[in-house]
Amino acid sequence: MATDPRSCGVSLPLAEFSMKILLSTTAALLALPSLRAQGIPEALEPNNTAATAAVLPIGLQAYGDIDNSGTDEDWFQISLAGSTDLKVWTGPGFTGQIGDTRVRVYAADGVTVLLDVDDGNFTTHGFYTTFSANFQAGTYYVAVRGYDALTFGSYTLDIVGAAPGTYVPAAPPLSPVAEGPEGNDPRPAFGSGVATASAAFTRNLGNITAGGTSGTSHTTAGKDYDFYAITVPAPGTWTFSTMQTTSAPAVVVDDTVVHLLDAAFVRLAFNDDFGGSTYSQLSYSFTTPGTYFVAVSGYYDISAGNYHLDILGPTPALPTGTATTTALVGGCLGSAGTPALDNRLSSSGTNVRTERLVLGSEFWLDGTNLPALAPVFRLVGFGALAVPFDLTGLGAPGCLVEVDALGVNFALADATGVDFWSIATPSALVFIGLPMHQQLAVLDAGANALGVSTSNRVVSVAGILH
Repeated sequence: MATDPRSCGVSLPLAEFSMKILLSTTAALLALPSLRAQGIPEALEPNNTAATAAVLPIGLQAYGDIDNSGTDEDWFQISLAGSTDLKVWTGPGFTGQIGDTRVRVYAADGVTVLLDVDDGNFTTHGFYTTFSANFQAGTYYVAVRGYDALTFGSYTLDIVGAAPGTYVPAAPPLSPVAEGPEGNDPRPAFGSGVATASAAFTRNLGNITAGGTSGTSHTTAGKDYDFYAITVPAPGTWTFSTMQTTSAPAVVVDDTVVHLLDAAFVRLAFNDDFGGSTYSQLSYSFTTPGTYFVAVSGYYDISAGNYHLDILGPTPALPTGTATTTALVGGCLGSAGTPALDNRLSSSGTNVRTERLVLGSEFWLDGTNLPALAPVFRLVGFGALAVPFDLTGLGAPGCLVEVDALGVNFALADATGVDFWSIATPSALVFIGLPMHQQLAVLDAGANALGVSTSNRVVSVAGILH
């Protein structure tokens, strides 16, 4: 189990209704004991079952270590009161970082794998994992493991919940459509069967029979291709997916391929594996209305069994707003170096920093280069001072207070000279674009005559996109 190196922190909500409310709310929270002083640790090993999973409230950050056994998987239990869009990501741990994760989502039975995702956004995550999905009310298990048996080390895990339509396109309930009688491949060279009539926002229930191995081919003789006919009334983007958000039928096809063909049976696009799994997901932007066909096949000869094919038509645009974190240059020399405030950098890749001010998450910054167990004052506000307050004349040369602070939080650095600072953020979209400025002031008798040093300033902008 991971050892928690984090010092006390205080949850500070964002607000923008009025300065009076901001100040009173901030002051009240800062006067309370630590509300979310620790992240949620993984449970004692072994913790790879529903019975041994650690409970993780939505919005808080968990942390753990994957050992070098080659089989370690850390489970966390989450509960949803209603239909919820989830945004899930892993990040660098504290020491001995894992650097490359995979994440599974299990159904309430602790057996059915709903998602299995490998890498995420390479721009911000490197080999860490990130994905979004919609889940209905219930209990689920989110499991973290290394990319392979040789990948181990520490990680953090964030799971953020939001209203449907925030991270995943909102769609009406899916109408069930049963696959028509075989053969349902309408191509003249393949039997001239009748394609199953389908439409947007349907869940199509089908079965693939064993046949000749085709890989991603759509023209292998003897292979079962299930065709669904759709009518596209206007230009727009449709999504065709065998990815599951609920349990598939008892016998499931182990590897699907989804094909899209026009009315003349010319293949326009296809997808084999998606999201690190052997299911498929294909999004296509139609420019010409008309009749099209969606076909499902198995990848291997033995890829046989039941499946769900979800067909989604155009949906309302998702909210936008990217969360950012920028560490500015600054700070003045203390006895342990110049205090530095930043989001944690992974040792496994260049500029892999996964902490962002994502609404609904627990946002962490790390203060480093601090004297061991030094008293630290955390300054937070929604802007910078027009003219920084210069402490030079008071005996702290080059030390500037830059944040127009609405609140000041007191903490102690740990024995290694690190202050882990967390702030819990609301999930309301009204806060997209709201800036937050943070800085540390350190009581350090060895720094200068005043006995104070300051860190650089960090500017973060709240958003929903990582």
